[in-house]
Amino acid sequence: EENIRFANEFLKNTLLSSEDNALSISAKGIYHNIMSKIHEILYDYTNCYLSSQKFVEIIHENPSVFENNVTNYVLPAHYNLLMTCIYLNKKEPFFENLKRMQQIPERYPAGFSPMLDKIIKLMAVNAELQYYVQNGYFPEAVKLVPKAEKALDDDNSIGFLSLKVEVYYNIAYAFFGLGNYDKCIDWLNKFIQKEQLDLREDLLAYAWLLNLTSHYEL
Repeated sequence: EENIRFANEFLKNTLLSSEDNALSISAKGIYHNIMSKIHEILYDYTNCYLSSQKFVEIIHENPSVFENNVTNYVLPAHYNLLMTCIYLNKKEPFFENLKRMQQIPERYPAGFSPMLDKIIKLMAVNAELQYYVQNGYFPEAVKLVPKAEKALDDDNSIGFLSLKVEVYYNIAYAFFGLGNYDKCIDWLNKFIQKEQLDLREDLLAYAWLLNLTSHYEL
């Protein structure tokens, strides 16, 4: 409730009354980025999708404006749009934008690095897993496991930890959905028993519930 009150108060800001108040290309992009976050806080996923989509379109129409902000704006914008497509089960826009995100290194060679390439591959496979899992397409999700394993093995940097844990969880969830509880537990055990890791509390709570339910089913 506190976040919703904050969002509604924030919307009263004069600069957010219209896109016309944004006087540059980058400002217009940031305007839609802010609005997408406000809509997300308000659980208005339809308008969140529209704002996220607009931000991505502005980026694609003006690549030179954002070429120095690939990690701050370009990549997060595509990933946020993918998440809203997942919430709304928008299959065609999801895969269209997934392809766009995978092409970021080609479109922005100046900002390319091997590390960025690895994280995009990991983000892409996680988003695709999440699309299938959240919308109940469990067989399709399990087919992605070899691809996910390759992305997971590509780098063991601590900087990838939170994203890797999401991949583990989504794979576990897919096996749970297919009734393969042993496999579900195997994937959950890759992170839930490692107490030294600083993990997202919400994801960890869901993981323990999934673990408990899997043991019950067995």
